Amino acid sequence: MIRSLVKLFRRWAAGGKDRPVDKHVDHFVYELPFQSGQRIRIMQGYGGAYSHTGESHFSIDFGMPENTPVCAARAGVVYHVIDHFTDSGTHPSFKPKANAIYVLHSDDTIAAYVHLVYRGACVRAGDFVRAGEHIGFSGNTGWSDSPHLHFHVADAIHHRRIPTWFNTIEKGVTMVDFNSVYSRLTSGRDDKSQKKRTHAAIRPENVSQERDSTSYFPELLNLRENVASELSLAGYDILSDYSSIDVMHDVHGFEVCGIVDSDIALHITRLLLSRFPGWNAGWIHPPDRTETQEWVARIQRDYDLVPEYWETD
Repeated sequence: MIRSLVKLFRRWAAGGKDRPVDKHVDHFVYELPFQSGQRIRIMQGYGGAYSHTGESHFSIDFGMPENTPVCAARAGVVYHVIDHFTDSGTHPSFKPKANAIYVLHSDDTIAAYVHLVYRGACVRAGDFVRAGEHIGFSGNTGWSDSPHLHFHVADAIHHRRIPTWFNTIEKGVTMVDFNSVYSRLTSGRDDKSQKKRTHAAIRPENVSQERDSTSYFPELLNLRENVASELSLAGYDILSDYSSIDVMHDVHGFEVCGIVDSDIALHITRLLLSRFPGWNAGWIHPPDRTETQEWVARIQRDYDLVPEYWETD
């Protein structure tokens, strides 16, 4: 099965100059990210000239009216949720203003579900979701000229986007093509129930309002000590595995700094997501974004204030 998929991908990749061969092929077969019984057209596929070029090549836009239920294409842990934006536009300046849900999979890849409607998330960071589970509602926020769902998968360490396979009624296991229409297979994992939008961790409406850090600084100091103890119980020692746990006053969160390698950084992030349900995790990245430096894991409670880390086109 895997060999035939690899051969098929190589034939597909050789079919045009705008389709680069990438050895990092995701051999997992994904569910289509919408409910069964629907037929959804691909508005823009791999290599689409409008916005799926360069590092964004392996991205898919599913044409969906606003408030269409979005379903998890694969099981995983919700890594990051953004759902407070309302605006959209065709200028690239709207890129960081897209609502999105990111799901971390067991093989350290992350699926992005982007352009969701305002307050359109039905899950929060730290939740485990099953394939086919309703996680949010499609919209038209961010860099977008019409309602749709942007979907891509990237590895969690290097953030390279990966070509993916979907299980479809029309073509079986396939890479979806531009302007083609696809339907999702019904399975035991299918979730046709429609969830309510959840905001268990409601954030301040006015994100520009100055916060008084002294009101929660003692709480963060106490939590930092708890995090240090829990990392120790998990087998991670300060100085040998990481250098410090720094408090971030402005976003009510922590950075575990000086982590010796990216795998430990990712595992610590999983522990933080479990420890602080509803808090968003940040990209796994070294301080200067080169692999010559030590790694950092981040968790925060408030709005996403560093959208440049998140590719949401």
